[in-house]
Formats: sequence, C-alpha cells, structure tokens
Amino acid sequence: MDSNIVYCGLDCAKCPIYIATKTNDHKLRKKTAQTWNMDPKKLYCSMCNSEEEPLFYWCAECPIRSCAREKEFNTCAECPDYLCDKLTEPLSKHPEQKENLDRLRQKIS
Repeated sequence: MDSNIVYCGLDCAKCPIYIATKTNDHKLRKKTAQTWNMDPKKLYCSMCNSEEEPLFYWCAECPIRSCAREKEFNTCAECPDYLCDKLTEPLSKHPEQKENLDRLRQKIS
C-alpha cells in the first residue's frame, strides 16, 4: 500500500485520476471531470513520484513535489522539516494524507 503514497501523503491507489489513467477508464475520467469541474483532457496521471508520463498538470508545478524531489525524499515523512508551511493547507483539507505521512514517519523513526 505504501508504494502508492506520494510526496504529500496522497494515496494514488484511491485517486480517480490515477485509476482512470491506469485502467483507461474514460467514464471515470469524465465523471471526475464533472465532479471537479475540470477538462477531462487534463485528468491523466501516473503518480507524481513516477518517472512515467503523463503527469497531472498541477504536479509539474507543485511546491511539495519540487521540494521533496530536490531533497531526494520518497515522501515528506522523511523530511526533518516535516509539517512545514508547504504541507499546512493540503493536510488541513485532506487529513487522510497526514495520517498516511504520520504512519510512514513512524516506520522510519
């Protein structure tokens, strides 16, 4: 399960964009686009920590991803500055991501 956890703690195995990309599910992509009020052409992703394409458009500019990659961490759980300002807003909106990172952090301590 942890191999699906990316830098910010998102579990990609539960993400409809990732699922739609991996399974080539156009109906799920369209449904997600409607729910998120987005263009379905932008809803492709192979996980932001993967070297595979496509990369979700936001991930290319994500400050969390940039920081973790620069520091060569698999997730923010590895960082000595864990729970920095970059994570404050996303984790407050998505507490399950913090739970994922906290669980990973416990494993490495």
